[in-house]
Amino acid sequence: MNNEEPYQAINRDIPITKVIRDLTNNNLEKDKIQCPLPGHVDNDPSFQIYPEDNTWYCFGCNSGYSVIDFVMEYKDIEFLEAVEFLGQKYGISIDETDNYEEKREEKEKIYKILDEN
Repeated sequence: MNNEEPYQAINRDIPITKVIRDLTNNNLEKDKIQCPLPGHVDNDPSFQIYPEDNTWYCFGCNSGYSVIDFVMEYKDIEFLEAVEFLGQKYGISIDETDNYEEKREEKEKIYKILDEN
């Protein structure tokens, strides 16, 4: 993926409004960016969508950010599950030979060594 992690492509290339519409069956109007957070009991329009940044924020529960974060919150799943779900659903290749988890662990080891010095 040209030195790009799958999560970066997902957060950049999959419109947050499309994900919200697809997962919640909420027919958000294209220009409507404020509503109750799907899945919350809250009926106040505390859920804000920022299509220009492809992000979201819920002022009711103080959570939000990316497409992956929304899926993690809405489906109550872990990061890698959300990445795989979105990759499959929206056709973004997540090549298992990229060894994403291995790369992450290598980076953590390097950061740990750098912190110790």
